[in-house]
Amino acid sequence: MTPAQDLLSLTQPVLVRCSTWTGRSWRHRVAAGNGGAASRADVTFAAIVTLADLAAEIESRPRRDVPRLDDSALLDQLAVMVHDIAGTENGEACQQASAIVGSLADLLWT
Repeated sequence: MTPAQDLLSLTQPVLVRCSTWTGRSWRHRVAAGNGGAASRADVTFAAIVTLADLAAEIESRPRRDVPRLDDSALLDQLAVMVHDIAGTENGEACQQASAIVGSLADLLWT
């Protein structure tokens, strides 16, 4: 499998598992990387921003603010960012994105 295929395969279960979450599920607090706690929505959005920054870097374009949409749109934003990065076929970037998605999954299931 290519790094792009690995990224897509790693992301798919996250998208499926979270697809039935309600607002309450998204507000559930999880251990954040800084030793504190944040909502599932907040850690997902942080991962989306990190992926957007990675995509900007590999596409040699400036970073842009990512709009914070309703929690119900987070999975769409995540899917778009992952597909954008996978579409570049940049192996290193896909591996970095896989690490980001893997860390996100670990946080979401705590």
